[in-house]
Amino acid sequence: CQIVGCDHQLGSAVKEDNCGVCNGDGTTCRLVRGQYKSQLSANKLDDTVVTIPYGSRQIRLMLKGPDHLYLETKTLQGVKSENSLSSTGSFLMENSSISFQKFSDKEILRIPGPLMADFTIKIRYAGAADSSVQFIYYQPIIHRWRETDFFPCSASCGGGYQLTSAECFDLRSNRVVADQYCHYYPENIKPKPRLQECNLDPCPASDGYKQIMPYDLYHPLPRWESTPWTACSSSCGGGIQSRSISCVEEDIQGHISPVEEWKCMYTPKMPVVQPCNIFDCPKWLAQEWSPCTVTCGQGLRYRVVLCIDHRGMHTGGCTPKTKPHIKEECIVPTPCYKPKEKLPVEAKLPWYKQAQELEEGAVVSEEPS
Repeated sequence: CQIVGCDHQLGSAVKEDNCGVCNGDGTTCRLVRGQYKSQLSANKLDDTVVTIPYGSRQIRLMLKGPDHLYLETKTLQGVKSENSLSSTGSFLMENSSISFQKFSDKEILRIPGPLMADFTIKIRYAGAADSSVQFIYYQPIIHRWRETDFFPCSASCGGGYQLTSAECFDLRSNRVVADQYCHYYPENIKPKPRLQECNLDPCPASDGYKQIMPYDLYHPLPRWESTPWTACSSSCGGGIQSRSISCVEEDIQGHISPVEEWKCMYTPKMPVVQPCNIFDCPKWLAQEWSPCTVTCGQGLRYRVVLCIDHRGMHTGGCTPKTKPHIKEECIVPTPCYKPKEKLPVEAKLPWYKQAQELEEGAVVSEEPS
């Protein structure tokens, strides 16, 4: 006997990958695994476990608990059907072979695939205890990038350029769809545009052959152009500034005009957002307290509070509400033995004069004084 590979050749050891592609590398599908736990509620009799899309393979589900599995299908034409999975056995559903095993405490469902319809696996509640379902299957990546043909040449003669682009293609419906569908799969890598020269023959009106170079002064390639950055959203502590980017083309006379973005895709697009003013905001710095203004009893003490920026320089910009207080009462434990004097010790010169001056300065100023 000779073995036969999936390529139908005698002596070939070539096999299908998990996605069903002969001699494939497994990149046309992705492994999906998950777990479902039943959420019992008075007004619900059933719940959806998982919806497995058309084309999926190697499906295996295991339910543990008192509840029961059942199937609903929907073909690409919209035809619906269902199966209650009442007993152990094998059967066909939408041209897909299904194996079902029913035990007292669990149920196992296997479908080799590929599915010929969208299968929705549901659970029908049967008891007060919770159930759990574990599932695993290979899901086809039905949205894939496809490189386009070269766009028309940028010049009819005398040398120009043309680029390719990429479009997102739905393998199931055989049509182009929005790019966001291809971005959904991390396995999908968008092909970079290719650039080539074209229409290199000299123009009829010219008197000689004009050699075209990729960055030729006479016929420069389209390029990204940006507006100036906006003002930073914050003066300190980290902000954001933005700008707009557009693809422009310059003609031989030096006139610049906007063109479609795909023409600039041969070079990376410049960032449109960047961080700014990421240094720390100014903050209050309180210095040491002065000695108490009295040598006995109750008096006052003072300190200098400065607004310091990230370089350690005295500056403005600190929040007045958070400024630490610059004056507070203090008590010297030594008792005062001068009952006959009417004025307290701190009211005598020179403290009396200094205390008066400090009391009068009610308005706080950032300027040194």
